[in-house]
Amino acid sequence: MILLNFGQKLRDIQFEQFTSLTFLKITEQIMLPIETSTEEDFHKKLNSMFAKVKLSDEELQRERYVIVPPPHSVVAIKIIGDLYQRTKLFPYVIQTASSVFGMSSGPMVVEVLDLEKMFSTIDDTKNRPV
Repeated sequence: MILLNFGQKLRDIQFEQFTSLTFLKITEQIMLPIETSTEEDFHKKLNSMFAKVKLSDEELQRERYVIVPPPHSVVAIKIIGDLYQRTKLFPYVIQTASSVFGMSSGPMVVEVLDLEKMFSTIDDTKNRPV
């Protein structure tokens, strides 16, 4: 799986935490630092970012992907929406937290949200007969 990282770079220990939570393996981490300006057209900004790393919409559509969202929630929502428009799939989203004891090698992966599964469940409830 490809990790599109808009936040803090993950290390091997975080990849292991992801695998233990999901039984999936991240094969590539692509760092995509993004500024939190809400004035710019994010679709154009993401187009230029993906062009720099040579990641096309077709490549994103081949398999599910994982994201580490940026810390700013509005920017994160815009990114998820833009990626959904490109791929027609929702990503896995890694939620991280700082180590309580301060002796870790970066943030801990505390949860992985499967947005595709979450939203398909919502769609299923809308289609149920009353």
